[in-house]
Amino acid sequence: PEALAIVLDDTICSQLVLSNPQVKKETFKLFCIHFPDNADNSGFVGWLASLIKKETGSGVFVTCGSNAKRGGIFDYWGYPTKIELQIKVLLDKLMKS
Repeated sequence: PEALAIVLDDTICSQLVLSNPQVKKETFKLFCIHFPDNADNSGFVGWLASLIKKETGSGVFVTCGSNAKRGGIFDYWGYPTKIELQIKVLLDKLMKS
């Protein structure tokens, strides 16, 4: 019930849960991008994921969904906490261009 996201393959179920400081595992931060209704966002996930990998050296995970009340598609992007500053700088740069 505490899981924010669940991924299941044919042998294991992994959960994205709130971090617990007593458990020493890799932690992640999230940001969200909402697209307006009828926006053509094809290729966006691949483009931004590739840019993040190029700029930070790290991969990301993306959970996508749809919210009719907000008019369209949304993506939750997860990245290792250790690259938080690099992600902030990159996103700020993208928002200004």
